[in-house]
Amino acid sequence: MLAVSAPHRAGAQSAGDPVAPPPIKSMGQPPLWQPYTSLVAAFGRDNDATGGLELGLYRPRGSPVNGVFGLAAEGYLFAGDGGATGGARLLGVTRAINLGYGVDWDARENNFAFILSYNTAVRRGGILGRGTQLRVDWIPARSSGLDVGITVPLGQPYAGRTRPRNTGVSLRDVARDATPHAPSTSASASVYRQADATPLPPAADSALRHVREAALLIAAYSNFFNEHHETDSKKDLENVRAQAQRVRDSMAVRSPEYPDARGADDSRAVVGWWLPVTRGRGSVRGRGSCRRRGRVRWCFR
Repeated sequence: MLAVSAPHRAGAQSAGDPVAPPPIKSMGQPPLWQPYTSLVAAFGRDNDATGGLELGLYRPRGSPVNGVFGLAAEGYLFAGDGGATGGARLLGVTRAINLGYGVDWDARENNFAFILSYNTAVRRGGILGRGTQLRVDWIPARSSGLDVGITVPLGQPYAGRTRPRNTGVSLRDVARDATPHAPSTSASASVYRQADATPLPPAADSALRHVREAALLIAAYSNFFNEHHETDSKKDLENVRAQAQRVRDSMAVRSPEYPDARGADDSRAVVGWWLPVTRGRGSVRGRGSCRRRGRVRWCFR
């Protein structure tokens, strides 16, 4: 039906019809070679270095996504009271914990020293945006000097741009943006007051209640542990038991909203082991305990 009617609508489009969205550009795979530069200030060094510029090249070993291990080679040029000095570094990098560790060679002193480097974005998207990071280097063999600066990725156009800083949504902003002709400030306040005083229809209340229940169940199926902890470990354990019991009960009942869902058949496989573990002497923060159910022995530590 759509194939037949589409040509007729194409010929009858007007200037007010919506415009097709622009084509989507593929970001491609994460780059294997990732150059960067750092501008740092030196503190407490015994060679009178005050700061300078560093250039580096990082390459992950294995998956570039998990950040378990990679290698980085760096060269630097520092200014100081006694003249310029340079050097080079070879680092192992574990980006999952923001640490680099390796060897620093100082050209003026012609020696090697261990270096520990810490890099962090501080906030989403980078401390200054565009994937920039705060960098702190510690060289204990050289008077425990510290180098503090900013690292800037080079040739990486998407660095930091996939991590928006604002992760919340204001419903007032959405309503204002969706209104073709936004009313004045006083009119907007009147509209909001009227909306707050108008009760929702029963169908809307029922729909919102179903959405809330479904969201809570999805969260419970994903993670039994509650992020809101009690001061008493016994109360924490009671909350876990109540959560597990609630999930088991929800699986044992076929919901009219989801008649095709399979809950009763899978409840024992998913949650059946949890309640026996949390009964008895088991404690979230106490000593570990084990329970046997059939041929399976579950231990909670």
